[in-house]
Amino acid sequence: AGELVQLIEQTVQNKLLVGKEENEIVEGLAGLAKILGVSIATAQKIKNSGILDKAIGQVGRKILIDKKKAIELYLNQN
Repeated sequence: AGELVQLIEQTVQNKLLVGKEENEIVEGLAGLAKILGVSIATAQKIKNSGILDKAIGQVGRKILIDKKKAIELYLNQN
């Protein structure tokens, strides 16, 4: 399990380094799943857990995520 966590952290960190020029706001669960490198179902579980509440805003059905803050919160959840 520890190796999986390390692999996920490395993947997320690499995406953060590569994606510096990208838009800092992503939309929807699909966007969250893409930046975290997880499935949409897992992204929904992570969102529902409250870990990323400081990085997520919602207007009606539209979810907006601060990419940098979401990655930071996700990596520092323990």
